[in-house]
Amino acid sequence: MVELPPAQARTLSEYLAAHFPAHPQRRPTLVPGDFVIDIREWLVPTLGLAQVPGRE
Repeated sequence: MVELPPAQARTLSEYLAAHFPAHPQRRPTLVPGDFVIDIREWLVPTLGLAQVPGRE
């Protein structure tokens, strides 16, 4: 995250609100109660770091 001066933060938030409006279908479904979740992460090859057969 980047910390912006209040004037720039306001300008940026106004721009984002005007050009990227909220989509009601993307809102989460809230459910009551406690839940246990499992988050799995994996490494994704980055451009230039992928192994190429025959190259070292």
